[in-house]
Amino acid sequence: MALQAQSLTFSIAERTLVDDVSFTLNPGEMVGLLGLNGAGKTTVLRLLLGLLKPQNGKVKLDGTCLDKLSIQQRAQKIASVGQHEVPPFSFTSAQIVMMGRYAWHGEALKPNALDEEICANAMQQTDAWDLRHRELGTLSGGERQRVLLARALAQQSRYLLLDEPFTYLDLPHQLTLIELMQSIVKKNGLSILVVLHDINLALHYCQRVFLLEHGKLLAEGASADLINPDFLARHFSIKSEIAHDSKQQPHAIFLKARE
Repeated sequence: MALQAQSLTFSIAERTLVDDVSFTLNPGEMVGLLGLNGAGKTTVLRLLLGLLKPQNGKVKLDGTCLDKLSIQQRAQKIASVGQHEVPPFSFTSAQIVMMGRYAWHGEALKPNALDEEICANAMQQTDAWDLRHRELGTLSGGERQRVLLARALAQQSRYLLLDEPFTYLDLPHQLTLIELMQSIVKKNGLSILVVLHDINLALHYCQRVFLLEHGKLLAEGASADLINPDFLARHFSIKSEIAHDSKQQPHAIFLKARE
C-alpha cells in the first residue's frame, strides 16, 4: 500500500519540468514537498493525480499503474486541493463539499444521510460550516481554502495531495488545519503530500521532506535531520539559526536578514 513515483519525467517545449523523479508516499505519514518557485512541485502533483502524462516513468497506486484505473477509481484513493481553485459556475460551499462524494457515487450522486453527515463533519473540522450557504466565488481566499479542504476530506480517500493549501489562511487557521491533517494521519492512516513554503511547518508537522530543484529530487529524509542551516543556505540561499528543545530536537527556525 503506497503511492509511488517511478522515474517520472515531464517536459514542455523542450523544457524539462520534472526530471527522473522517484519517491514513495507511505501510509500514515505527512510529507512536505519543498522547493523554490518553478522547481516542479505542482507538476509532480499533477503527474501523481493523472492530470498530466509523463514522457517517461509511471505512477503506481497501491501496486497498480495509475493509467490502468478509471477516473472514479483514482478519486476513491486520491484527493487533492490545488492552487487558486475557483469553479466556473456558482455553487454554494455546501455543494462544493458534496462534490467530494462523487468519487463514490459518480455524477448521478443523490446524497443520502451518510453523505450529508460526512460533509457536515468535514466542514465543521475545517471551520467552514458557517460558510455552507455562501457561494464559493464570494469567499475570501482563506475561506475558500477551508471549503476546498473540507471537500477533500469528504472524499475519504487514502492519499491527500495539497498544493500550498495554507497560502491564504491566517495563522490560527493554518495551525488548526495542519494539526487536523496531522491528527487524521495518525488516527486514520492517511498519507499526505503537501507543498509548503513555511519551513517551520515542515519541521514541526512533516515526518519527512522532499526537496525539488530544477525538476530534480535532490534530497529526501526525516525533516528533523534534513532541515538545518546548511540545507537552507545551500538550497534557499538564506541564513538561519535553529533553536532546540530540552531533548535537543530541532524546535524552531529563525531566519536572518540578508546582509
